[in-house]
Amino acid sequence: MATVGKWFGFSEDEIYEQALSEFEQGHFDEAIDAFHACSDTSDPRLQRLARHYLVQCKAGQGLSLLRSGNATAASAAYCDALALAPNFPDLHLGLARAYRAQGDRIRALAEIESALAINALYVEAVLLKGIVLYEGGQTSEGWQEFEKALQLDPSLAGEDFDYARSRHREADHVRAIASIERLQSPGAAEAQLHGRVASNYLRHGKYQQACIVFERALEFA
Repeated sequence: MATVGKWFGFSEDEIYEQALSEFEQGHFDEAIDAFHACSDTSDPRLQRLARHYLVQCKAGQGLSLLRSGNATAASAAYCDALALAPNFPDLHLGLARAYRAQGDRIRALAEIESALAINALYVEAVLLKGIVLYEGGQTSEGWQEFEKALQLDPSLAGEDFDYARSRHREADHVRAIASIERLQSPGAAEAQLHGRVASNYLRHGKYQQACIVFERALEFA
């Protein structure tokens, strides 16, 4: 619930700008509070933007919680985000990662399938599907997904993939899956979050801020 009273006396634009600043700094709780405070505006443009960034804040919360080891809270944050934006494949993938961290492979696979239903060429989702299948004992099915990911993204080819293939052939499943894990892009979600903020700055003519945040997105990517 937003603490609307703390924003008394501020204009909607001021609250929105403060919300963006908090979001860009990764202060998601504060940003959510501010975006909620300006989401009831009569301005449809501002309302749409506030809702959009509420989704991104919830996604950022989920990612942060997942990285800190709180998978249960992470899954709740991703569920909140999906309630607002059910057609974002990266949100389904984030929720799948949270479920996997909780040991719930069934729900993880369901979320991966939801992501792939939206974007069948989502390489990260194909990779994660293979990982969840593989570590669940369905090694042949899992490996098929890894090969599919390689076809979609030839840049996955290299020492890690070759080593994983050799270990798979020797039924050394532990080392095979560990090598495949290294093919995932841990900074992709952070890069997307920062890229969206930078794009917003760019649209508003704030070129210096856009450059700074785009550089941060590139660091993550």
